[in-house]
Amino acid sequence: MADLDFLTAYTNANAELLVMLPDSTVERITGLSADQIRERCPLLYFAFEEPLQSPRQASIEATSLEVVTCFLRFLYTCNYLKSDEEPQGCSLLLHAEICKMAEDFQVPELQVSAYVNFMESTEWACSIPSPPLGLCDAIQFIYKHLACDSSRQQQGLVDSLLNYCLSSFKYHKLGENPEFRQTVFANPTFHKQLCETSMARDFNDEGKQL
Repeated sequence: MADLDFLTAYTNANAELLVMLPDSTVERITGLSADQIRERCPLLYFAFEEPLQSPRQASIEATSLEVVTCFLRFLYTCNYLKSDEEPQGCSLLLHAEICKMAEDFQVPELQVSAYVNFMESTEWACSIPSPPLGLCDAIQFIYKHLACDSSRQQQGLVDSLLNYCLSSFKYHKLGENPEFRQTVFANPTFHKQLCETSMARDFNDEGKQL
């Protein structure tokens, strides 16, 4: 169940959001403040229909309810993570999805926050004994939705991902990881960029055997 405790701080709840998920199910988030959304994300605010009676209603498509919850949490609290969460403890996929949603709805502050958290998470992963959470899912998502984007943040995600994979290839035994190997095989652009980045570094990384 989505953690929507941050909504309780606002009493002028006059809107609800229908979230259409990839499996064709629809989740309803109620108790939203249209005024708060207008202040932080005008593009989403204008999606809400003027009702004949309250509440106002809007619908969006999203990859998961968690992503939408994080997005709304940022609009209310300026932080898409819960107060007791650290970026490194979250899936890389979540940071990447938030970055794209922030771009789609034109919330640059959130896009920068997700970008920074993604970079910090990949850097931190180089010092722990296992790959970061959601690595392969993040690779697939980024190369499907973001890798062709020329914006600074989106290109930064790609560079951070490539740097991690090459730096920790041997340490995290990525070459022996069936899921990672399949991800590379299924994403020829990712494989090509790994090789190009390794060449640019004169094959000094662990991943030179790719």
